[in-house]
Amino acid sequence: QTRQGEICRFRTCYPVTLWPVKVAYAGYESTDQFDFLDTASNIATVLRLKLECTGESFAGTGLKRLRFFLGGEGAVPYVLYEQLFCHTLDVAILPENGGKPVYLPKDSIAPVGFAPGEDVLPYSPFAHPGYRLLQEYFTFDDKFLFFDLDHLDRHGSKKTFDVLVLLSQRPREQMAVDRDNFKLGCAPIVNLFRKTTEPIRWDHRQTEYRLVADVRRERTTEIHSILKVSSTSDARSDTQTYQPFYSFTHQMEGAHHKAFWHARRAATGRTEIPGSDLFLTFLDLSFKPTDPMSETIYAHALCTNRDLAEQIPDGGLLQIEEAAPVHRIVCLNKPTRQILPPLGGEAQWRLISHLSLNFLSLSSDKESLKAFREILTLYSFSNRLSTVQQIMGLREMSCRKVVRRVGSDAWRGFCRGIETTLTFDESLYAGNSAFLMAAVLNRFLPLYASINTFTQLIIKSQQREGIWKKWPPLVGEQIVL
Repeated sequence: QTRQGEICRFRTCYPVTLWPVKVAYAGYESTDQFDFLDTASNIATVLRLKLECTGESFAGTGLKRLRFFLGGEGAVPYVLYEQLFCHTLDVAILPENGGKPVYLPKDSIAPVGFAPGEDVLPYSPFAHPGYRLLQEYFTFDDKFLFFDLDHLDRHGSKKTFDVLVLLSQRPREQMAVDRDNFKLGCAPIVNLFRKTTEPIRWDHRQTEYRLVADVRRERTTEIHSILKVSSTSDARSDTQTYQPFYSFTHQMEGAHHKAFWHARRAATGRTEIPGSDLFLTFLDLSFKPTDPMSETIYAHALCTNRDLAEQIPDGGLLQIEEAAPVHRIVCLNKPTRQILPPLGGEAQWRLISHLSLNFLSLSSDKESLKAFREILTLYSFSNRLSTVQQIMGLREMSCRKVVRRVGSDAWRGFCRGIETTLTFDESLYAGNSAFLMAAVLNRFLPLYASINTFTQLIIKSQQREGIWKKWPPLVGEQIVL
């Protein structure tokens, strides 16, 4: 709730599991402080997290996995993200009272934000998730600054234990790391909520009608997308559902429905109300206007509070609509600014560019880098200078066809794929990270891999020598086994 008393609604994007656990300490430590480490190994430093049970004991809690959010100011969260997913050699648990260390499996640290169900922005189920990842990165890259720490049930401690992340490199810059950089019980939130619009009485005087989400709060309520359009009539007792004109249900529903709905978005045209309005019209299969007879129309929509979320400050207190065993809920970071949808000719040109680029971006042609940058620009709607710099920070791109053995079994044979090497200029990522952008691109590139092939991403930096990171080959969303 804002200072003016306006209500702004959010929903969490990740599930949150609350454990009686806190991070008592976090920091980098020398390998000399741990006798069991081999000083001749390539371990450069150790990131130590001390976890403490806030209850009586870990026994009986069933703790196995914790989800952390990398918080902090400036580039610290991004440096920590790179350390965890580029330079981790091993992860070990050190029980309390100097017990014997327990080494965890290699997959104990896992990234968050890439899997199905971890989306922030609503997206069509028919669209490739790689496009959604690009749009979410350029809109709200904090959603990727989470990681899961698994297999914690092996600690065998009662009150405290240490998690040791053995790293092959120290941070390139001196920075202070403490427990506030590793936050528990966090989740990204988005200003979206479901609402039924005001009813529309079809009076046959207009070809389209403006949908109003809430006539009493129109200044702070805007329709993001339509989920379903329904109607009621005095002539029947049931509710009729209309299908969208641009859908895959024409053949199945065409015999029963004479009309389909179509929505048009336009700027409000009112200085006191920012954002856009949706206008609803009904069409037959020939795209000719048609009118439902004597019906009351309403829509089930996904709505936002326009620019109201921008008024919530850092550390603002949030209220939960349902009962939960929490003391308080805090908005850690100030919500991002509202990004208006492209309207008019801009949207059409984006679509034309999207259709024309296609495979050109993954060729070894001299225009490939330019085309690939254009794809990234298509999904950057904020037009911020920092976003433009990140896209221009991609300096070189090369692709080559490769053959890799599939798995370790001889009978599995070989598979063809495309190896893509990207070179970044890290000086253009002040306060951000080229590594995080590359991690998102690693999940986007399989979009260009045909069936029974793979893509593999290698990144380099103009400020570093050699290969920065080489990801495992990916087919679709799966690692080649």
